[in-house]
Amino acid sequence: MRGAARAVSLCVALACGGAGAAFAADSGQPAVDPNTACATDFNVIRIGSEPHAVIVQAFDLPAPFTGTITAYGHDTKWSGTVGRWNETTWYGIREASLIVIADGPIEAVEYAPTWASCTFHAGAHARGGNEDDRDADRPSLIVTNPAPVDPATCQVPYRSPAVMRTPDTTSPRSDVHGAVRVAVALDEQGAVQFTRVVSSPGAVLDATAVQAARQTTYRAAVFRCRPVSAGYVFTIEFPSG
Repeated sequence: MRGAARAVSLCVALACGGAGAAFAADSGQPAVDPNTACATDFNVIRIGSEPHAVIVQAFDLPAPFTGTITAYGHDTKWSGTVGRWNETTWYGIREASLIVIADGPIEAVEYAPTWASCTFHAGAHARGGNEDDRDADRPSLIVTNPAPVDPATCQVPYRSPAVMRTPDTTSPRSDVHGAVRVAVALDEQGAVQFTRVVSSPGAVLDATAVQAARQTTYRAAVFRCRPVSAGYVFTIEFPSG
């Protein structure tokens, strides 16, 4: 009897170690599958005690980190165009990131890529103990064009998607083992729309991993008090033996 696979569902993938070089935006139009482009994990981290600056991260993007960034404060928003970003790969996780700076405290960030019709959202959260410190290697984007917005006044204005329930999953008969990471595109109700495998130790595990990701129940994301579509990284571990 094969061992039961263990689902380790992560909303925020963690990049560990050093940093790579900053890259200029690609002028060519990448070929992106429109059905899976929105299955991307997006994250915003506060920088210490500096409320005017945040780290913006996108994981396993299917295209270069190009597009428009909108930073939201309490009653003001600012915008700018991504021109440079930092790109690293650690433990199979590709991270594109930059620092966004505004002239007021930043509560959240919205990213509209040039290569997809969807928009990515995330509220800013404190840096965790496992998140590395590579701020000096990240290019900065100063967002401007201030415009008034209504304050987000609900009790929970920002909420990341989360797993509510995972199915029982059995490993397929194979000598291949390890973690499969499946990027999931969720709609405003948390229902799965599309999936794409972003890393895997072997294709023999992929179908089982995708089925588990699709059968998982998710909590929907919230951005400025309204439910929004979101990307999520579902990770499932297939044991050896």
